[in-house]
Amino acid sequence: MCTFTFFSAEDDSFFFNVNRDESPLRPKAKLPKKYFIENKKLFYPKDPQGGGSWICVNAGQQVACLMNGAFEKHKRELPYKKSRGLVLIDFMSSSDKLTFFNDYDLEGIEPFTIVFFDIKQGLFDFRWDSKDLHIKNEDSKKPHIISSSALFSNSQKKEREHWLEKFLGEIKKPDFNSIKNFHLEAGMENPLNAVCLNRFAIVASVSFCSINITKENTIFYYKDLLDGEEKSIII
Repeated sequence: MCTFTFFSAEDDSFFFNVNRDESPLRPKAKLPKKYFIENKKLFYPKDPQGGGSWICVNAGQQVACLMNGAFEKHKRELPYKKSRGLVLIDFMSSSDKLTFFNDYDLEGIEPFTIVFFDIKQGLFDFRWDSKDLHIKNEDSKKPHIISSSALFSNSQKKEREHWLEKFLGEIKKPDFNSIKNFHLEAGMENPLNAVCLNRFAIVASVSFCSINITKENTIFYYKDLLDGEEKSIII
């Protein structure tokens, strides 16, 4: 379960950012590193419980993140046949992301949202609601914030959009440091809905990722918010 933001910069680079909102009692994710899946070079932090991930970058200037839920909070119908974190890895190891789900069996998969960015193709939003797959091409020149429907009501999502508008009114040219501050501090007067969420032992923001994609390379920054461990990878 995540909070996602996206920003374009004047130098034609892009910032793809994610707070992972999860139970702080869940086993600690492994720091991001390189994996070879289906002969594709992928970089991601691994969830030891499900074996997949919520954020994944490849060597082709593509990145995707996973959020639980589609458009609204759903009633869980256990058991599900596959972890959504593994669906993300399958997606990112495919050759054509925009047609990947044409031949992928989503029956028995819990509802999810995948946000995908390709520096050449743009920004896309894939949502599986347990019945249909919905695909939307977003404007990659505009800033975005998307919050997990499994965690946040429509009114809470609107409040977070207001925080983003306020941030953009104060910071005309978002960079890594200002974006990081937004993800760690926005709405902190209301920790139960803050971007850096804190619902105590139930769910909290346990990590922050920022992926800066430029024409030359991709920089993957990761910080564990529980123990402070950090890692950066240049791809």
